[in-house]
Amino acid sequence: MPSNSASSQAISKTQPQTATEIREAEYKSFLEASLTTHGGYLSKPILALSTSLTLSIQNIAESLALVVLILHLLTPTYLLPHLSALITLVIPVQNTLHSLALDQQRDPDGARHSSQWLAYWKPGNPSQELQAAAKRDAAKAAGQAKQGEKSGKAGKGEKDKEKNKESKKPKSG
Repeated sequence: MPSNSASSQAISKTQPQTATEIREAEYKSFLEASLTTHGGYLSKPILALSTSLTLSIQNIAESLALVVLILHLLTPTYLLPHLSALITLVIPVQNTLHSLALDQQRDPDGARHSSQWLAYWKPGNPSQELQAAAKRDAAKAAGQAKQGEKSGKAGKGEKDKEKNKESKKPKSG
């Protein structure tokens, strides 16, 4: 009997997979790869729970997100930054250091996400040159607006004077 089960497994391995099976396998490997490269210290527990509970990685991650959300809602406000730092600061720092270490070891497979984590730390503020150019443009626009107001006021003033002169003229009947 063991030979029958072994032969049936060999036959099932040689049979071509359907397109949906291939897509599911690729998607699962994509999720695992993304979790290991972006999940930091949470990746190992999520993968372990996923395999032990036979639940999808998404279900485990969503459950963890729900727990974190509940903790955020129930935690006093003075502790929120400390709780949030575990996710918003520790994971990027850990992954950045890991990516840099892999990059220094010249491991092309592991270091392919280094640029992403370095871009995470790039300041979101515009460069000083861009800020200076924006200030110049704003000053120029403000100067043009002031000149437009002055010329508009002068024109209005002259028109008002003309109207006053016309109203003061005696009406001839």
